[in-house]
Amino acid sequence: IATKSGEAVAAADQLRALQGDGQVTLSMRRPFEFAVVGLDKTGRSLGLDLSYNPRGTVARICQIFPEGVVLEYNSTAPEDKQIRVGDFMMRDHGRDGHAKDFVRYLTEIAVVDFVIARPARPVV
Repeated sequence: IATKSGEAVAAADQLRALQGDGQVTLSMRRPFEFAVVGLDKTGRSLGLDLSYNPRGTVARICQIFPEGVVLEYNSTAPEDKQIRVGDFMMRDHGRDGHAKDFVRYLTEIAVVDFVIARPARPVV
């Protein structure tokens, strides 16, 4: 949910509005998604600090370190397909699963594939 009655609001405020009386107009937007395929990190790190719920399905990018494969990827990727702090990483090789298994995959495999989901910006 991006807005309530045309105004951007925090998630807690959204929940309170939905639980209250009266009419509420909601606006929802899908995240922008793109695939990163064949990212070769042989012998190197992605250079990311990730946060995730072990039973969830995505990992949130908290930090991009100044060394690592992602920084190199970003230097040649189009601006809208650069990996950013706040993006979510999900799905490996087209499989859905738990985030803890996905993060383990990212550390164990030399050439990785994943999807980035970028939260939509609120329209105000």
